[in-house]
Amino acid sequence: MADGGFQKFVTISGGADGFFFNGPKETKQINAHLKFGRNEYRFALQATVVGEMAINDEGTYYDGPQWPTSWHKWGSGKKESDLPSWKDQKSNRGNWPSVEAHVYDAVSSWVFIMSMTLAAQHR
Repeated sequence: MADGGFQKFVTISGGADGFFFNGPKETKQINAHLKFGRNEYRFALQATVVGEMAINDEGTYYDGPQWPTSWHKWGSGKKESDLPSWKDQKSNRGNWPSVEAHVYDAVSSWVFIMSMTLAAQHR
């Protein structure tokens, strides 16, 4: 997801249906909620009728003492994550990395290992 190749990965792994326990009729959605220190990232995955996956409820959150915050919502029904666009994003409160940039750094640092593991499990 961090490199913008999510649909390609789903396609070469045999399509979306194989990622859902007993298929998408049994498992409607896969939810993920990841925490990296004070930064959080969530999203949901749903199979589409054409064998792709839709990314829903993508959001980021900062749980820090400096500012009250709420979830930043990045949309639903997307084929690719917004993660790649967050790489160098600056905070709207100063010239330092945004919550999204911290999330991108965390996810992109282990995405290759996760992709290889998922591909091996899928076979």
